[in-house]
Amino acid sequence: MLQDPSIERLAEPLAEAARTVARTLDLAGYRGWIVGGAVRDLALGRAPKDVDMVSAAHPDRVLELFEHTHSIGKAFGIVLIQVAGIEIELATFRTESGYSDARHPDRIQFADSPEEDARRRDFTCNAMYLDPLNGEVCDPCGGLEDLAAGRLTTVGDPRDRFVEDGLRLLRLARFGAQLALQPAPGLLEAAGRCSDSLSGVSAERVRAELEGCLLGGAPDRALDLLARAQLLEACLPWYSAMDSLVQRAQGILGRLGPAAAGPAGWVVLLGVEGEADDVWGARAKALRFSTVERKAVIRTAVLASQWEELSSDGASPSARILATRDEPWKPAWALAIARCEGGAESAKLPTLNAFGEWRAGLSAEQLFPVVLVGAKELEAADIPRGPRWSELIAQAERAQMDGTLTASGQVSMWLQARA
Repeated sequence: MLQDPSIERLAEPLAEAARTVARTLDLAGYRGWIVGGAVRDLALGRAPKDVDMVSAAHPDRVLELFEHTHSIGKAFGIVLIQVAGIEIELATFRTESGYSDARHPDRIQFADSPEEDARRRDFTCNAMYLDPLNGEVCDPCGGLEDLAAGRLTTVGDPRDRFVEDGLRLLRLARFGAQLALQPAPGLLEAAGRCSDSLSGVSAERVRAELEGCLLGGAPDRALDLLARAQLLEACLPWYSAMDSLVQRAQGILGRLGPAAAGPAGWVVLLGVEGEADDVWGARAKALRFSTVERKAVIRTAVLASQWEELSSDGASPSARILATRDEPWKPAWALAIARCEGGAESAKLPTLNAFGEWRAGLSAEQLFPVVLVGAKELEAADIPRGPRWSELIAQAERAQMDGTLTASGQVSMWLQARA
């Protein structure tokens, strides 16, 4: 249920930092406003994690007024202020025009009021302003009305907004999913007509917005919005013309739950099921994954595909442990379960679940048993140094995991049988 945005529901350290900034501005003849996501979240009854503010004070004046500052975008009028350990971005009201690269404005002019500033923003729910000193709300674009109606609406003509900045096309999916808002009539159609604007968005920013979709709690809905807006060709082209694959991916994302906010979610978005490693490795690389992140996705995908084999009666304890003792076994397990649920393979679920529960119950000693066979034992058994040592050490570890080598008194006989 929609609530009146109130700073009283803001965490006290954030609220006091915002009041401190507003008081300093007020003494200098300016009015400070909390803007954007924090105001929107307060109206939705959510707890904002940070606060952005705006005022008519130019950046040079802001740097004079506050002691602990860092200019992070002076051309855009943005200054980072530290107040009692809290960081607040304070921007100057501005207008923007001439987005020739479909991403950044060619011209910026500082403005004097929230009404002018609101016209450059993407969606009405992000164009609301809250005075932290007296609680007044300035809502020049009707953001509260749209939120109350469960509607996602752009500020002004949607085509203009999307042509200005292609990133807004992905933000449409993220906000629509995260906030459970229905796109306003004509919004998805306008987005589809502007899909070329995404060509101006860097791969890093595309990836960040897609990650936001995974973190938002409704990634299946985000994928659905991208598909309905005909944006998949521009951001996830391997899904663009395959409705059945999109529907399967939506189902898996919906069943993943919190596990979607990690490598398991990326395995689904990258469409790696049934693809060769080099294909989806290239997809991850195109989205600028780091080597560590790419390996985590690969590891999750491979392990999820092995889960059925590992859960079978024929799999030894050592095979199961060695395959799953390092992360990301949990997201891989969740992915294997999500793939089976609600389909023809649901009969496999009890076995998959039983294996996952067994793995979760293993102790550190079971995962990494105390070494019974090492250099000392191999030398005592008169086994020459060489590759054979590594083989025997690995075999011994597996035997310990399988329970066939359990005590140091067994080592000599065990080695003699393999000498």
